[in-house]
Amino acid sequence: MVAFCSFSVLTTWPRVWIDEGKDIELARGFLNAGKLDIEMAPGQFSGVASLLQSTGYPVTVPLAGVFKLFGYGFEQARAYMLLWALIAIATVFFVSRKFLGNFNAIFSVLLIVTFASFYDSGRAVVGEIPGFVFLMAGLYFALYKDSYNKSGLFIGLSIVSKPSVFTWILPALVLVFAIEKKDFIIKTLKMSWGIILALFVWAILVLESLFSLSAWSGILNFYKNPYEGSSLISNFVTNLANAPYSTTLIYFGILFVVVIIARFLVEEKRLASLYNFIIIYGVFAFLYYLRSPGWLRYILIAELLILFILPHAVSLIVPKLKSYFVRFQFDNRYLVAVCLLALVVIQTVHLFTSADIFFSDSETKARDYVNKEFPTESVTVLNSVIMATMFDRQNRFMTLDDTVMREIEVRAGFKNIDIFSTSIMPEVVILSARAKKLPSEQEKVTLENKYQFVTKIGSYSIYKLTRQLPS
Repeated sequence: MVAFCSFSVLTTWPRVWIDEGKDIELARGFLNAGKLDIEMAPGQFSGVASLLQSTGYPVTVPLAGVFKLFGYGFEQARAYMLLWALIAIATVFFVSRKFLGNFNAIFSVLLIVTFASFYDSGRAVVGEIPGFVFLMAGLYFALYKDSYNKSGLFIGLSIVSKPSVFTWILPALVLVFAIEKKDFIIKTLKMSWGIILALFVWAILVLESLFSLSAWSGILNFYKNPYEGSSLISNFVTNLANAPYSTTLIYFGILFVVVIIARFLVEEKRLASLYNFIIIYGVFAFLYYLRSPGWLRYILIAELLILFILPHAVSLIVPKLKSYFVRFQFDNRYLVAVCLLALVVIQTVHLFTSADIFFSDSETKARDYVNKEFPTESVTVLNSVIMATMFDRQNRFMTLDDTVMREIEVRAGFKNIDIFSTSIMPEVVILSARAKKLPSEQEKVTLENKYQFVTKIGSYSIYKLTRQLPS
């Protein structure tokens, strides 16, 4: 189903978005120059690589390898993420079967593959789904195999894949070990080696110097509040007030309560630890969502974990409810299957009718038009990393808007290149109407005086140079 629902709309549904464009550019930078940084002009990088790693090297470096083998392209990047989605499904089935048995494993997979957000984030080049794969592997080794060194490595890779989402794994696991009491310190120390190794590789790849206090200070200051122009307290209050009106939060809130109830019915130690982790991590994820500008993607992993454990939770609760409310003799497994199939049907209908997954083919159409009409000309994309990432040519230039850089201009002294300098003066300019940062007055004057409007495709206006600047 994952492949069937993906191939025909792989590059258009969901539409390419800011983080995805940035991540593809990081992979391109690593491919071309061995730098996890954005190449704004040939050989010229942003210089603030450490503040661009919202998606980490476990995702971007392998993508660079895909580009090396199959050529650079947006289609290749999306196909690479489809592979991650398929790996995630296989991992869910394997881990669920080990912990919960074949029956529950099948329904864990069905619930996840009919979940709309799995496709929204699963097709895009972001770190959530790869990080989820690493997380599932880490939980398997920690809670099923008691192999804490191996678990630590996978947990570390998960954290690096998407720090904003997966960092909460650490306090959640520490609390799980604390609840278990036995060998709490030993388990934590064994896991720490793998985590440190994964983070050390990150530092080697991203930082110019491991011992630069200013670099580490900049990273810490940035992540204290990465949300430009917003107060964490105001975000918290607003999101909490709006929570009762979110169908997503209501739906998963109900399912979360089901999981909590089921936890009190669990007797087996390993399963109890698994439930404890999912519940604790879910609380951390929700709190982090509350401090954000209201981005539901911050709770995606908690949602996937709930769907993963839900079949087992229902299988524990249904027999109890039956004993209280049902006088007829129905097979417990039959009743559980009916309940779970109802949820699968509801999610499937939502996926194909009202899921909030935005479609757009403007980027690929604009790219195809420019490549056909201006196959060799130099191209500049103003303030849209999304559009810039579509072009595989040496003479491509770009400026970054504050949607990507947020407050990096202020915090790290980042400066955009002077795209209309006499040394560059691109032959084709693409301007996005969706960019939050508008062209400067000087850029507008240059576009008016030196360029001719050619066409508009979607939100993208295309201009062609008509008169060269004097040398």
